[in-house]
Amino acid sequence: MFFDKRVLVIAAHVGDETACAGTIAKIVPDSIVHVLCLADTKEISKGFATNETEHEFYKSCESLGVQRKDIMLCDFPVKEFCQHRAEIFDLLYSKANDYDIILFPSMVSGVGDNEVLMRECLRAFAGKTLLAYEMTRMQPFNNQMYVALESKQCEKKFDSIRCYKTVLVKQKDEKEYMETIDAHLKFRGGEVNTKIAECFEVYKLVQ
Repeated sequence: MFFDKRVLVIAAHVGDETACAGTIAKIVPDSIVHVLCLADTKEISKGFATNETEHEFYKSCESLGVQRKDIMLCDFPVKEFCQHRAEIFDLLYSKANDYDIILFPSMVSGVGDNEVLMRECLRAFAGKTLLAYEMTRMQPFNNQMYVALESKQCEKKFDSIRCYKTVLVKQKDEKEYMETIDAHLKFRGGEVNTKIAECFEVYKLVQ
């Protein structure tokens, strides 16, 4: 369904896009893939070098095969998306004619910014295929669509995660963190009789 399509991957915050990084790595060779992050990285980079998280975001996306010119970064305040709904909608709506498929984080990830993003995506991209990618926070999720991954795509996913040193340093055990993600990929794969897979909620499918 992704072949020769124009795909926009939207992240509320830098790092969110790694939740579907395997899928990005899989479709990049045969699709036009752009990545858009809405949140201001300066707030997330507190305690680290200036713009550290911004650099990590670009590096992570590029490790998946996305070109720098196709990576977009905004500066909406973290945890304040609800106060900028109109601006976020206007931004998304301005891109509605540029893409066929939109990927965004699932609302059930328990983050208010993600809920705002999802609702504005539903409004702005009314005539597009809308898929919500599964975040690592384990909560109820409607696993409606699976993307089977090869080992090389899975490895690229982990490479993209490793780009985020500012995130990994906050984990109590980096190895255990990675093993948890790996186990979940295998769990999702087992549900569809394949080795590894990423999962999506289907909000709208336009063929």
